[in-house]
Amino acid sequence: MHRAAARGARRGFTLIEVLVTISILTILAAIGIPSFQQLIKDKRLETHRDALQSALAVARSAAIAHGRRAVVCAYGSEGPPPTCSSNWSAGWIAFIDNDDSGTPTAGDEILRIVNDPPAGVVVTPNPLIPIIFNTRGTVVSAVIFNITDDRNNTCRRLELKPSGATAVSTCN
Repeated sequence: MHRAAARGARRGFTLIEVLVTISILTILAAIGIPSFQQLIKDKRLETHRDALQSALAVARSAAIAHGRRAVVCAYGSEGPPPTCSSNWSAGWIAFIDNDDSGTPTAGDEILRIVNDPPAGVVVTPNPLIPIIFNTRGTVVSAVIFNITDDRNNTCRRLELKPSGATAVSTCN
């Protein structure tokens, strides 16, 4: 009976056990949080690159399917119709260019608008031109998009080849 009473009295943790556990968790969190923040920034760049790659793929597919030119240009303003600009960091617009004007007009079919880029993300194309897919899904020249953020050494690259295919990589 004495053993049962003693065993029942020892339920739970002592104050020292709890403090040691909290100290260990605090140390692990202090080590892990900076790495986790870098991971979040890396994934933000990759997600933005993937959204651009998706818009290019949608425009290419639409050009082939509709037998019309499709354009992807830097986002300017909402419209209607939305307008293009030279600032790819603000987002982009993909549309079927029914009147061959190279800019969105009332008769064009808007395929996709991305106008909410993550803060601090910069998209730099080379050369700085709207992307025009012909009816075969090809483009006149290759374009390389470098996508960077506030970290000087971090960059994701999206290359649009003349065939209309894309390739992703990190910048060197």
